Amino acid sequence: MSSPSSVLQIRPREKLARYGPQSLSLQELWMCILGNGTAQTPVTVLSQRITDRLRDGSFQRLRGEEIGLGPAQSARLQAIQELVSRLNQRSNVQLQSVRDVALLCQDFAESQRERLRIFYCSTDAKVLLQEDIAIGGMNMVTVSPREVFFPIRWHPVDSLVICHNHPSGNVQPSVQDKVFTTRIEAAAQLLGIWLRDHIIVGGGKTYSFREEGVLL
Repeated sequence: MSSPSSVLQIRPREKLARYGPQSLSLQELWMCILGNGTAQTPVTVLSQRITDRLRDGSFQRLRGEEIGLGPAQSARLQAIQELVSRLNQRSNVQLQSVRDVALLCQDFAESQRERLRIFYCSTDAKVLLQEDIAIGGMNMVTVSPREVFFPIRWHPVDSLVICHNHPSGNVQPSVQDKVFTTRIEAAAQLLGIWLRDHIIVGGGKTYSFREEGVLL
């Protein structure tokens, strides 16, 4: 039988193969993912930097160049961040208020372009999936109903919640916002799906089409 000291001395990939992934520390798991270091920084240091960011809760905002990753490693990091984001979406997040939606769109505050996010929900308003459908210019997001409803082919969607931002901070809906909402509501009714709300966020404020009586 191997002694504890010999277990610590073997490389992470060997340890993974011999004892399973549960035997690896966070740093060792990242060493397996990264594979190698760069000419400037060994993989042990790179993996420790990522581990430190995991501890302070800023993993999703981490950029490869910030910790010295090469292009291929940065691509792996971005892919894993997206996987984590999508897996988290499958949790029991329930949208019970405008504030719940605004909290899930806090990243919009950093954007200078309009972004449109759709929350695909179950009958009890639990989020089954969320998708960023479009990123527009400074003043408008243009998207078709087909793009909005395409994901329902693979999920038991009962309702939708739409959220987009106004970088200007003025959350009053534009004419285009109203037309878009009307089109999506009509398409949803044809498909037997309820448009729960369309929420605009910006400058720390929110506008709810449902609360304003625009949606019935």
